[in-house]
Amino acid sequence: MIQFDFGRLEQVELRTVWVSEDSDFASWISRSDSLAMLGEALNLELELENMEGWVSPSPRGVVCRTRGAGGYVVIANQLEHTDQSHLGQLLTYAAELKAVTMVWVAAQFTQEDQNTLNWLNEVTGSSIQFFGLEVELWRIGDSPLAPKFNVVCKPSGWTEGTPAPNRAESSTPPPPPAPEDDETTLEDQLQQVENELQLEYQLVENELQLEYWQALRKHLESSGSFIRPGTPRSQNWMNFDVGHWRLRMTAFNNMRDGGIGVQLVIREGDAEVSYNTLYQQRGEIGAEIGDALEWRELPEHKQGQVMLRRYNADPTNRAQWPEQHDWFKDKLESFDRAFRPRITTFNADD
Repeated sequence: MIQFDFGRLEQVELRTVWVSEDSDFASWISRSDSLAMLGEALNLELELENMEGWVSPSPRGVVCRTRGAGGYVVIANQLEHTDQSHLGQLLTYAAELKAVTMVWVAAQFTQEDQNTLNWLNEVTGSSIQFFGLEVELWRIGDSPLAPKFNVVCKPSGWTEGTPAPNRAESSTPPPPPAPEDDETTLEDQLQQVENELQLEYQLVENELQLEYWQALRKHLESSGSFIRPGTPRSQNWMNFDVGHWRLRMTAFNNMRDGGIGVQLVIREGDAEVSYNTLYQQRGEIGAEIGDALEWRELPEHKQGQVMLRRYNADPTNRAQWPEQHDWFKDKLESFDRAFRPRITTFNADD
């Protein structure tokens, strides 16, 4: 019997190869061999288009044409999970170029963004097509890395191995059509879609924010923490009492760019004096909390802030919530222990 030595297929983290989306990843996608692989996944023959000199600098995207008819293809690329800002950039760029095919490449698609692209393909009919692709990197042992594109969203009627129809007829940027009383331009259609998406995302984000803070409050109560949270609301922060009416402790998150944090906010009255009193003790306070703090004096807003941020956290990922809420519990308790005794020494008449 012939013996074979088999290797183990291993997936590689994207950021070990591409550090930056705008330079590293976008540059790789723009290569002819990369476009060939992407085109195979889309059943399109793609040719890179040189847009330098006439297209606006924002938003960014890789621009191609489909070989033959020459219709524009705009590609947005991400190294993380999909988010609203990249979809907005994709739509804006497509409207400027009057593109007929929009491609969104990302490490992972959220279910909400998959639903959004599927809905866009439904409401725009056959005039515009949207693709969503997840990109992976694989290798066996020390072999060269092998990219793989997985189509997760596609236009109606598109099937693997069947070329997508070319809908553009000109190889030069077409002039904007003259609006008529009973018709809307492509820009109008895309702008309307983007406005509806912005509203939809805002509603979804508000619901998720409320759920996030409700879960944090439940965690603090069930864990026996001495921290007493405020009322959860559809916003990106939750307030906590810290012993003085002009100061508050706040937990916050950033669902669009990622990150969570805790801060002490000094407001109104003699905020500058209170801030300076605490600032003079920053070494002791930092040692008690056990982290490097950001001290921000904001005299133009009659405020001062002491902040601790954690960037490697995704508050939109429910699977991370228990660990994030443990972090909030630890840091909120540390802030309270460090600041409350000092705050009680402030003028009681304030």
